[in-house]
Amino acid sequence: VREIPFSNGKLAGTTWFAGVALTQYLAVHSDMVKNKSVLELGSGVGLVGIMAAKLGAREVFLTDFGYDGDGTTAPPPAEKQSGDMSRLLPLSALENIRFNANMNGARPVARVEHLDWNDYAVGGRGTDNASVVSPPPGGFDLVVG
Repeated sequence: VREIPFSNGKLAGTTWFAGVALTQYLAVHSDMVKNKSVLELGSGVGLVGIMAAKLGAREVFLTDFGYDGDGTTAPPPAEKQSGDMSRLLPLSALENIRFNANMNGARPVARVEHLDWNDYAVGGRGTDNASVVSPPPGGFDLVVG
């Protein structure tokens, strides 16, 4: 998978050891994901979700926090990215997850979605502006992160 510099990906731009360990676990226990609907929280570079897709998951939702541009528009100015500048908005994380999913043949099973946990935290933006990942009919069979 491609990693990206901290300036573009923040904490989501690197491969974390926990992701490698979870990927190895899923490889040994592939029945956990085979024909299942999987939600990955905090996908980072997408390693775990990509592995779930490659192991036969029916669908995988790779989610993380960040600017979710379509690749044709410039990211918002820094002062508009977040009300709290300490939140480290990654400008290229979701684009990088899409790149990695495509590069590793995980599409169309894998979908990349913006999910901001702060939307659901006490004192967060609340449900009016919440990022929403629409679960598949019947919900998710497995949540990893």
